[in-house]
Amino acid sequence: MSEKSKISVTLKHKRAVIFDVQETLYSNGRLFSDTISFLEKLKKQGFLLAVLSNASKDYLDELLDGFKISKYFDCVLSARDYDTKKPDPMLIGVLVALLNDVSGDMLNKDDCVFIGDKPSTDIRCAKLSGIQSIRILRGVYANKIPDDEYEIADFEFKNFRDAETLFF
Repeated sequence: MSEKSKISVTLKHKRAVIFDVQETLYSNGRLFSDTISFLEKLKKQGFLLAVLSNASKDYLDELLDGFKISKYFDCVLSARDYDTKKPDPMLIGVLVALLNDVSGDMLNKDDCVFIGDKPSTDIRCAKLSGIQSIRILRGVYANKIPDDEYEIADFEFKNFRDAETLFF
């Protein structure tokens, strides 16, 4: 089975996309050129979108507002609010519960996919939580070799345009 057809079957049932922020959505104070288009397409398809970060909630709110992308996200979660940090798998459970609260839906973690750039935090968090992961190979961790199987993403893409094959 080709990777593209495998992807269509594998992610067909996903309903929520969880994003890391830094080096995934933006770098060096600028959004990546494909960020807004990707977020818009996901929202049009009915996906719930969330942010999971180790940064403070105030910083995240200011950042997303500054980039004018906060409107795309149904939930923004700072690990600091729970006295932990990625890759703590508890954060995915909290995020799923928050998404259920804001959407009135009955999601479970199998309905989610995590998109990030850093193997040791983003991908490890997804793996420890039992959800699928997509690694975007750009930014400072683009060439980082995973240290173990918990840092190997289910899918890897150079950018969101390439990752669109998973969803559209």
